[in-house]
Amino acid sequence: NSTRSTRSTTRRSSTTSSHPRADYTEARQIVEYLLRMIGQQFTIEEAEESWAIKGRCASVHVNGVKVGVMGEVHPEVLVKWELEMPAVALEVSLDELFAQSKIAK
Repeated sequence: NSTRSTRSTTRRSSTTSSHPRADYTEARQIVEYLLRMIGQQFTIEEAEESWAIKGRCASVHVNGVKVGVMGEVHPEVLVKWELEMPAVALEVSLDELFAQSKIAK
């Protein structure tokens, strides 16, 4: 008997940026630029994530489906990870983005 794994793998892309002036606007500009460069329409909605500052976090949607998240890293997380400067983070599900891009065409 052979056993097959049913675990699925989701392709994602993420990045962080940490410097004295890192803020939510930086993360948003990166996401907006990337999606515009591939000609993808999208919406951005306020979101809450445990790692992010409330009011400085958002989810990214294509065709009403969440494809990513971005935000300013909460000071408590910065302390826990011994980061001395502000940081922003973002993640996009490439599988979901590509799936939604196919639907839109």
